[in-house]
Amino acid sequence: MVITGCLLVGIGIGMIAGDTGAGALIGLGIGFLGEALFGRGRMPWTRSRSSD
Repeated sequence: MVITGCLLVGIGIGMIAGDTGAGALIGLGIGFLGEALFGRGRMPWTRSRSSD
């Protein structure tokens, strides 16, 4: 859902700015980064339980 939300926000901002394609690509990039860092309850600043 993070990717989809960022994509839609990027498209909306791109439509306002006049370049929908660039907004979609920026939204996808931010969405993929957000999913990698925060997806499925992950917190990037905490240690993993397997290292304990």
